[in-house]
Amino acid sequence: MITYREALPVDAEPIAQLHARSWRHAYRGILSDDYLDSNALDDRRALWQERFNRPAYSQYILTAIEDDQIKGFVCVYRDYDEQWGALVDNLHVSRELKGQGIGSELLRGAARWVRQTSSHPGLHLWVFEQNLAARRFYGYLGGESVERAVKANPGGGDAVSLRYVWRTVDSLL
Repeated sequence: MITYREALPVDAEPIAQLHARSWRHAYRGILSDDYLDSNALDDRRALWQERFNRPAYSQYILTAIEDDQIKGFVCVYRDYDEQWGALVDNLHVSRELKGQGIGSELLRGAARWVRQTSSHPGLHLWVFEQNLAARRFYGYLGGESVERAVKANPGGGDAVSLRYVWRTVDSLL
């Protein structure tokens, strides 16, 4: 059974591990193999230690837990963009549990938090154009692709990303 709770500082390492595993699976062919195989985990560890050691006032991290293990998480920043509102910076679910509604519930949890705490009603995120599974998922949940940009990749190179928006989080709830 999956339960959901706000992340705790002790969750930094398991979140980093899941984040790196998710990137290795979903971003193969988008990010360099060398980066994914050699540096992704260390980079994700540094990122999550920083996020827990010095959290932004606008940061919220929700986790999905099964058998005392983190199986998914979402990280969102309220009022991030004047036009589009809160930013979903990360949303990842363990590969073996995809398709069971965990990602949808995490995104809805983020939307509930944004509705309660934010002055802007919208929510947005960036997704790699090549990440077709994620694009289908966000489209299924009502996200609208409104912008295309070339962005620098961790580990070098660049890739095209798309901005998906929900003009109001109420459309997710």
